Amino acid sequence: MNKEFFERKLRELEDSKLIDLLRIKHNANQDLIQLATEEARRRNLKIEPADFQNITSNPQFHPDVEDSNKLLKWNWGAFLLAPFWILANKLSVGWFLLLFVPLVNIVALFYLGFNGNRLAYPKSNINSVDEFLDLQKEWNTWGVRFFWILFVFSIVKLCVEIIRD
Repeated sequence: MNKEFFERKLRELEDSKLIDLLRIKHNANQDLIQLATEEARRRNLKIEPADFQNITSNPQFHPDVEDSNKLLKWNWGAFLLAPFWILANKLSVGWFLLLFVPLVNIVALFYLGFNGNRLAYPKSNINSVDEFLDLQKEWNTWGVRFFWILFVFSIVKLCVEIIRD
């Protein structure tokens, strides 16, 4: 982690955004949260002690375990529209590159299908799991539509090929 870069970016944040980061992005990179906590203390921001304690003392702290469990759903958008989904959800370029490695790409697609929501939620700007899942529902819908369009097109093409011969 480039500590100086993140320290500079945290200094540029408005107080309200810094507080939001500390309260909402509790499952983010713990080094970043530690830097944000130090910046908030430096600014003498009013944050409830319980918030600081939960953030800094327990890296696995998830106040909404029920919400975290909602992220365990299969993601058809991540599975069927993987290249676009990866870029739109700001996942690392490594995921995109894995899609071009034979056999590994199949494993990557299934992994994204199973874990896509959990990978993308921390990188999103969305503060609510329910809002995030609503957005992913759109990806799921378009993924399934794309599959059926491709399927029908393939059947029509196969029929045309059979008729020609």
